[in-house]
Amino acid sequence: GPEGPCAAAGPAPKPRASMAQILPSAEEMEDPSRIEAGYNLLGEPYPSLIAYLHVHWGLLRADLLLPLAQAVHEYKRGPGTRKGAQTEARVGAYRHVRQEGLYFHHKGIMHCLSFMPEVETNWDAGQALKCSNLLCLSCDNFHTCHFAVVVGARSEHLEN
Repeated sequence: GPEGPCAAAGPAPKPRASMAQILPSAEEMEDPSRIEAGYNLLGEPYPSLIAYLHVHWGLLRADLLLPLAQAVHEYKRGPGTRKGAQTEARVGAYRHVRQEGLYFHHKGIMHCLSFMPEVETNWDAGQALKCSNLLCLSCDNFHTCHFAVVVGARSEHLEN
């Protein structure tokens, strides 16, 4: 079976109705511990190809979602507090977010946004707005979440 330095024996996560659910549910955003990753099997074969795919889908999904869900969870627990301010600086909380344009692209609808970071940002060194990163957008302190994927964020545009 698949082995690796980070693998740990354990059960596969419960199969989802569809592996197409990439974005987190409201419950997962409220409580990041609900994001199930599963465990890679060591020293034994997977019972089926489907079981293998479910485990690795869960691991990849958790790698994508857990940091974002945990940051939103921390932020919601501490707005206006020292911990909330640390979370804002670490993950990049932005204010005055406005939609500046809407474009139809062969890959889907693209929105051009403008915003103001709360702290001075070195866009070339930062990781927050790198291409393909998942963003969580909200205008009501994350009671309602909208998700977006960064496409074409160039540092010369971010400096303005």
